[in-house]
Amino acid sequence: ALREAVQRAVDDLPIGEDRKDLDNGKALKLDDQTLAFKTPALLEALQEAWPTLKRNKLCQVLRDLGCAWDTPTIGDGAVRVWVRRVPT
Repeated sequence: ALREAVQRAVDDLPIGEDRKDLDNGKALKLDDQTLAFKTPALLEALQEAWPTLKRNKLCQVLRDLGCAWDTPTIGDGAVRVWVRRVPT
């Protein structure tokens, strides 16, 4: 159930337009097939249904779903984010 909830939360993240949107609960499309997002956005999205969810458990589920922790260059510098390949 948690795995499905995390997948749904990632899929439902609003898409932002620039780097600062990552800190405001949005994801960014790095290219046509890659989505970048930060952990706090997901923790907030899942808080109501999973109030005791901890960051380390969320990160474990993200890895299990095929997401990767990366440091791509976005805008004027590198930023630590989760990245997920978007199915086409």
